Amino acid sequence: MGTWYWQARTICERLANDAGVAVETVVGVMAALSPGATWDRNVIETRALITGENISFTTYPKMVVKARKILAADVADIEGLLAPRPNKSGFKILRFYRHICQPWRPDIAVIDRHAVAICLGRMADKAEQKLTRWMYTNYELAYQVAAKRAGVAVSEMQAITWCAWR
Repeated sequence: MGTWYWQARTICERLANDAGVAVETVVGVMAALSPGATWDRNVIETRALITGENISFTTYPKMVVKARKILAADVADIEGLLAPRPNKSGFKILRFYRHICQPWRPDIAVIDRHAVAICLGRMADKAEQKLTRWMYTNYELAYQVAAKRAGVAVSEMQAITWCAWR
């Protein structure tokens, strides 16, 4: 299970090759479309957006707009487009992007509603799912401590617990 982000990167590389775009662009589109989407649906919707296929998206309409902006942007601008606005949540999307772009980095944890629920030991309510930078950092710290105790990389701890929870 610790290879999940490597597998995600491979999928994005294939989509990028098929569409003739940079892998970072595909990953950016995928990250933008990820809120509220299952992994399988996220892949389908990413492929559809980068190839121009007309489908219904499961994420928020503003995220589809963001994904289209990413598709048209320079690779150097993608992180800026994915960065959360001041005092807003959205750190998960940027971390998801970074982790798929660089799956070899063992220190990245993607804290989403499932990661919060795992830390809480129960489903997180809507308020608990809206993470400030401080909250995100603390949940990430919890994953770092757990990973150290288990003797695995933070990214592996996050991926293993996410796969088990889902």
